[in-house]
Amino acid sequence: MAKDMADDIRKIGVIGAGQMGSGIAHVCSLAGLDIVLSDVSMEKAEAGLKIIDGNMQRQTGKGAITEADRKAALGRIHPVEA
Repeated sequence: MAKDMADDIRKIGVIGAGQMGSGIAHVCSLAGLDIVLSDVSMEKAEAGLKIIDGNMQRQTGKGAITEADRKAALGRIHPVEA
């Protein structure tokens, strides 16, 4: 049986840490992928990470994910300056 290409993907790069980019990074990090979150400045990349953290805290409060899931997912996101 042919191996699915998605099985090979372990790390992705997201260019832009705004609403769309942070949303993509959020979902992919919860799926277990390592993320490089890039924006024009480190401040903007880190601001995107803060948005993701806030959204994940909300998910934790609703019981959608555990605190351990949140911490692990955030640890997989690496903000960088483009």
